[in-house]
Amino acid sequence: MVEYDRSVIQEFAQRLYRQAKTVIVAFTLIGVIAGAALGFGLANSIRDSSPTIVVSFCAILVGAIACWAGVQRSFTLRLHAQTALCQMMIESNTGIAARGGGSATSSKVSGAFVPS
Repeated sequence: MVEYDRSVIQEFAQRLYRQAKTVIVAFTLIGVIAGAALGFGLANSIRDSSPTIVVSFCAILVGAIACWAGVQRSFTLRLHAQTALCQMMIESNTGIAARGGGSATSSKVSGAFVPS
């Protein structure tokens, strides 16, 4: 049988936070590169326009959209990390209460008393 190991949850949360720090930069960089490629292709199909302006505009536009998507993904990753840490703390507090120690025995949870 597998035993509960809080260090696994702690490591999981740390990895999610590290990933959340890098995801915004990665999404933005990929967006700028994809936008530049799109702009280059668009500039080649429109012969009368200045390719530098079209490539720059597309790179900035797609990069900004990708940055926004990266911010949303980063928030989701941090939320998952906080959820895991919250579950770990709940287990820790209820474990103390179940063993008969600590102040968690008289705390209210959703309007109901936790029996001692």
